[in-house]
Amino acid sequence: MPADATIQNALIVIAVALSVQTVLLLCTVIAISVSLKRAHAMFDTQLNRFGERLDDMATQTRIAVDAIERSSSQVNTMLHDAGGVLRTVGSFMGAPRTLLMTGVASAASAFSRWRRSRHQHRQQHAPAR
Repeated sequence: MPADATIQNALIVIAVALSVQTVLLLCTVIAISVSLKRAHAMFDTQLNRFGERLDDMATQTRIAVDAIERSSSQVNTMLHDAGGVLRTVGSFMGAPRTLLMTGVASAASAFSRWRRSRHQHRQQHAPAR
């Protein structure tokens, strides 16, 4: 029966090894499960931080866009006012030119009438030949 004892000892060793392997496998599964939960919690934390950073960046971008819109509105108002000033200055500058041209035209008309009247006056008082 020595063969029976050897087989029996071998079966016991196999059973113990299988039990140890099962315990180690269970420990590995538990460790993986805990690691996955921690990784998931860490990922959620990082994702929340990233979302907060995105919200901060969006807020800062909105503030910058609002500032640019205010600046462009002020520039638009300033350019509109400058255009009004230029039109006013242009009308003041154009008015003397218009008055000058009207005065020159009046003077030319008066000079022409004077020449005509003088020419007619000479013809009336000219000695007959």
